[in-house]
Amino acid sequence: MIDFSPNQPNQLLLNPRLSIAEKNILNELKHVFDKKYSDSGYFLIASSGSSQKSDESVKLIALHVDKILNSARRFNQYFITSGDEHWGLVLPEFHVAGLSIRARAFLSGAKVFEREWKTDQLTDWIEENKICYISMVPAQIYDLAQKQIRAPKRLKKVFVGASHLATNLQAQILKLNWPFVETYGMTETSSMIAFKENSYFTVLPGVEIKTNLDLLAIRCNSLMSASLQKSADQIIINELQENSWFQTNDHVEILRSNDELCFRFLGRSSDYIKILGEGVSLVELRSRFADLMFSKNQNVFQFELSALNDDRAGFKLVLVVENALGLAQAKSLMELFNSSCRPYEKIQQCVVVGQIPRTDLGKLKTEELNHILIEELSKGSNG
Repeated sequence: MIDFSPNQPNQLLLNPRLSIAEKNILNELKHVFDKKYSDSGYFLIASSGSSQKSDESVKLIALHVDKILNSARRFNQYFITSGDEHWGLVLPEFHVAGLSIRARAFLSGAKVFEREWKTDQLTDWIEENKICYISMVPAQIYDLAQKQIRAPKRLKKVFVGASHLATNLQAQILKLNWPFVETYGMTETSSMIAFKENSYFTVLPGVEIKTNLDLLAIRCNSLMSASLQKSADQIIINELQENSWFQTNDHVEILRSNDELCFRFLGRSSDYIKILGEGVSLVELRSRFADLMFSKNQNVFQFELSALNDDRAGFKLVLVVENALGLAQAKSLMELFNSSCRPYEKIQQCVVVGQIPRTDLGKLKTEELNHILIEELSKGSNG
C-alpha cells in the first residue's frame, strides 16, 4: 500500500517477478541506505534504466516523499487537473511512472482505477470510471494501433514515456483519436520533467536545464537524494546534494519556443557511434527501421538494431529478431532497409534470438542483448 506520509518507514517498491537473488540485493541496498541516511520518509525504487553490466545490480534510487509530491504538484498545476478527473493505471506501481500517478491523484483528490494491461473492453473501462488521464508505454500504444481501437471521448491525455514512438505509429494512433503526449523523465527526477506535443520537449515550470558538452543537466525540487548499486562485491553510493544539478547521459539541443524553454532529444551517449570514421545516430536509425517495420505491418517490438564493436570499422550494425520471424524474413527486411541507407549505415548481420531482453516498461536491456549477441555470433549459426 503506497503511503505518502513523511514519517512512514522507507518503502522499498519491488517487482514481484524479480528473482530471490535480485530481491536480496535490493533489500541489502535498502539496509545500507537506512543506516547511512534515514529509515523513514523515502521511496526506494529500482531504476527502470537498462544499461547495467553483467556484474552490476540495477540502481536503487532514493526519492524522498516530498520530492515525489513536488513532481506531482508541478504536473497538476501545469495540466490543471481536478478531483473529478480520474486516472487509469495500467503501469506497475513499483516503477516511478505508476507511483507518480498515485501521487498526482493523492494531491488532486482524484480516484485511481487500476487494471492489468489488456485492450479488451479498455474503452468501456475508461468511460465507466470517468478516467481522464492515463499513462502508457509504446508497446501498449502499438497494441491499440494494431487492433484499431478508437479512443473514448472522455479521455483528455495519454502520457507516453519510456522510449521513442515511431513516426508511423504516432500517425496511426492520432487517426484513432488517442490524445497522446510524449514525456521525458526518469526515476532520478521523480517522473516527467518535460513533455512533447510537437517537435520539441517543453520543460515544465520550476525545472531548470542546461548542457555540459551537449549533455543535459537538470535542476529541480524533485531530484533523487542518492542512488545505490552493487558492483561485484562493492556497494557504490552516489549522493545528490540539495539544489545540485543532475547530469544525464542524454544529448539534447536547448532552444526556446513561444517563450517556453524546450529541448530536442538527440539520443544517449551510447547511441552515438562511429562506423568507418562516420558519425552514426542509433536513435535515428532505429526510428527509421521502426517506421519501415510498421509500414510493413510487422511488430516493431520483435526487432532491434544493435551496434557491436568491430576491429576494422569501429562498430557494425546487427539486426536482432525474435525467432518467431526466422532468419530468412529478417534478411529480407535487412536488405529492404539497406537499400535506402548510406553505405556506412547498412546492417551487416542478422541474429535470431529467443526473446529480445527488455525491461517491464519496454526499454531495451542493451548490455544483456549485447552479451546474447556475442554468444550467438560465436556459434556462427546466424547470418
